[in-house]
Amino acid sequence: MAFLEEFAYIVVVQEDRDGVQETCLYECDPGESHRRRLDSLPFNILRCLGGGRFAVDDDEKLIELFGSSDTYGPEPDRKLSVRLMEERNKGYRVRIRQA
Repeated sequence: MAFLEEFAYIVVVQEDRDGVQETCLYECDPGESHRRRLDSLPFNILRCLGGGRFAVDDDEKLIELFGSSDTYGPEPDRKLSVRLMEERNKGYRVRIRQA
């Protein structure tokens, strides 16, 4: 496997203009802080559940989630993060990196 880059992500509960709440995962640009990413979102963010890092192997079509946000800590349900990441990255397998 060849994981070439690592990125960060955050999981938030957000509310749209109609008051509908949903849990979403947002990827952060390399070097972008989780707090800066939250500030850039066009929704009413009710709370940040936490986050972590992920690595991508494009050859294997694989994404691994690991670690935690330095600012918000780990999200409480990493399996939910796997499902959310799969929805954002069709055609890729997503798994939790084993320590």
